[in-house]
Amino acid sequence: ICIFLIHLSNVVITFLFYIYLSRIMGANNFGFYFFIVTLITTLAIFSKNGLDLLVIRFIPKYIVKNKYNKLIGITKYVNDRAIKNCMIIFTIYVSIIFLLNQFSPIENISIYFIGILFLPILTLLQLNQAKLNGFKEIILSQLPERIILPLSIIIFVYFLSIIFGIKLNSLNILYIHLLTLFIVYFISNFWLNREINKYSFVEKPIYLHKEWESISKNLILITVGHMIFTNIDVLMIGVILDKENSGIYGIASRISVFIAFGLFAINTVIAPQISKLYSENNINRLKLLLLTSSRYNLIFTILFFVLIIYFNLEILNIFGIEFSRGSTALIILCAGQLVNVITGSVGVLMTMTGLELYAARIIIFSIILNIILNLILIPFFGIEGAAVATTFTVSISNILMLYYSIRETGINASPLRLSN
Repeated sequence: ICIFLIHLSNVVITFLFYIYLSRIMGANNFGFYFFIVTLITTLAIFSKNGLDLLVIRFIPKYIVKNKYNKLIGITKYVNDRAIKNCMIIFTIYVSIIFLLNQFSPIENISIYFIGILFLPILTLLQLNQAKLNGFKEIILSQLPERIILPLSIIIFVYFLSIIFGIKLNSLNILYIHLLTLFIVYFISNFWLNREINKYSFVEKPIYLHKEWESISKNLILITVGHMIFTNIDVLMIGVILDKENSGIYGIASRISVFIAFGLFAINTVIAPQISKLYSENNINRLKLLLLTSSRYNLIFTILFFVLIIYFNLEILNIFGIEFSRGSTALIILCAGQLVNVITGSVGVLMTMTGLELYAARIIIFSIILNIILNLILIPFFGIEGAAVATTFTVSISNILMLYYSIRETGINASPLRLSN
């Protein structure tokens, strides 16, 4: 219940923030800010390289089996790998921006350089979140990024724009966002160190480099697939059409997430539980956990689905009259989120039970399909085409994962199954 309320609060706070920004900045400035944040969030997937899912899966397993040397080893290993990944991505990113600017001057090029500074701190913050999740400190894992971060940004924006009368643009907001990221990172680091210090008696960490690296390669594909479904359409609209359409579609996309936010909250809680129960071979309890959580979530999903579909124009108009152009795209995206919920916590089930290879293959297929459909549909149908591409890809991916998880484990994550 606490995690559900945290996720609900995050969605409400985030949308209040988006409403406020879109009104004081306008669609164009807001579109640039939204585009850069989406771009860096997408790059963070590659800097994490599946390491966040790796610690969520193995920390509970090592605790259950009293393998504390490996536990400390994996917490240090993921940070070292993430820093190296950030350095590689930073070099490639800056080189590409400079090269593109030589051929054709990039509008507001400074925001691209400010944005890349987000990458290392965002990566380490999200790894801290995953580690706290693995230690079963679920609430502490979610508070920094989902509550403290957006609230801090809102407070800074309010004081600068209202109290000091500073006119905000995309560059100002990026500086504020970067400052608050540092703040929440140090908070999460403090909480994480309290958990790690419980195992300070471990004299020598054990590092399973080959095993962890092999598994993380499959997990990165799963994570990339998830972010492609939530971000690549926004980026492709920004490139193929313009940043204004990207911002309008981005708002529609975030509204549609309301339908599945209960699933995201549940996945956060049950991921380490799935790893623990599967490691203990407690399959019956695992089935009951998935059945109960998925059916409760379906009730909330149907409620939000009906409300958003019925009041879609009124919701979009809150952000400004120009955002009503995202109405049709919003309805299409909601259908995709409904399919996502109906298939249950299938992605988490696969990654926590050693089926990451099957999931990775499905994701590779889905990535290719999603990009192809976006390239075909966006030029002809605009943001509605992107919505169709994303909805179709999400549906196919989740259905395939449901099929293979049932076939390989005998566990059905869907709330619509006829038996346990």
